[in-house]
Amino acid sequence: MRRTVKALIVFFGVIMVFLSGYKLIEIYLDYKAGDDVYNDVSKEYVEHIEVVIDEGAGGDNLEQETEQEVKERVPVSVDLESLKATNADVAAWLYLEDSKINYPVLHADDNDKYLHTMIDGTYNKAGSIFMDCRNKGDLSDLNIIIYGHNMKNDSMFGTLSEYKKQEYFEDHPVMWLITCDKAYKLEVVAALDTTDDSIAYDILLSADELKEYLEWAIKKSDIATNADVSAISQVVTLSTCYSSNYDNTRYIVIGKMTEFE
Repeated sequence: MRRTVKALIVFFGVIMVFLSGYKLIEIYLDYKAGDDVYNDVSKEYVEHIEVVIDEGAGGDNLEQETEQEVKERVPVSVDLESLKATNADVAAWLYLEDSKINYPVLHADDNDKYLHTMIDGTYNKAGSIFMDCRNKGDLSDLNIIIYGHNMKNDSMFGTLSEYKKQEYFEDHPVMWLITCDKAYKLEVVAALDTTDDSIAYDILLSADELKEYLEWAIKKSDIATNADVSAISQVVTLSTCYSSNYDNTRYIVIGKMTEFE
């Protein structure tokens, strides 16, 4: 009898190990499929631009080389028109240098379509980076809300909560949002925990509402950015789920949106 019990324990233990291994493989393959799709999209439609050095009056004078300045420019060039031809829901491209955030932004009639669907229409738990369906496609809203999953392999918005650290913010103060005909500089002004029913998810209708939102966010922010609220007329709010005791907790990073010329 004891031998039978021990045999059953061993048998079920082996089954559990097998099922756990199968689940891990399934998760790995799902992650890989998502990464492969977006890596291929990036390789085909995105070109990284080299930094331009302004030598100014220094020329070949070695003593003046320290006075050379790096000219800021959009770090990537995106063939968004061609990408939109493959999926008309493509609204923009979001890029953060030295990170995994390098994705198309989708925009649909509801917020469910791209929750677990990739740009090519296939199912994947990672889904896509997508804009709130309530936002206008021309990016004219005062608060443009963009969602992405908090993936364990750091894909999508899996690294967004890194902005809890002051050092990370100082190393990554600027993101870029690129459309077919414009590029927008997103200067990070706040990063914080919130809930999915907070003011962060309001489609703001006035400058006063935007001011109220920013003052609220900066007060709660994990990082100090010295942002001047009076100089901000439009923002992008990046949002992801965040592990906590509350299911509706989110982590958001807010960027001052300015057209880059």
